Amino acid sequence: MRLTAGELPTAQATYTELKPVLEFIVVGGVATTVEAGLELIAAGVGDPRGPPLPLDLDSRAKPQKILTSI
Repeated sequence: MRLTAGELPTAQATYTELKPVLEFIVVGGVATTVEAGLELIAAGVGDPRGPPLPLDLDSRAKPQKILTSI
């Protein structure tokens, strides 16, 4: 997504507003915190599954490719 002229202040303000929620999700674990959030809005999905399996070697290389292309 590209910002157009004049949208950066709006984007920064939105990020600042959402940052505490994003930090909470990351620290608490995405699956657990999203599940709890869905319960809050009466859209429960049940308990989270067990821990995910580790990424395979190809999947581990993908984030590095994405970050180096930015």
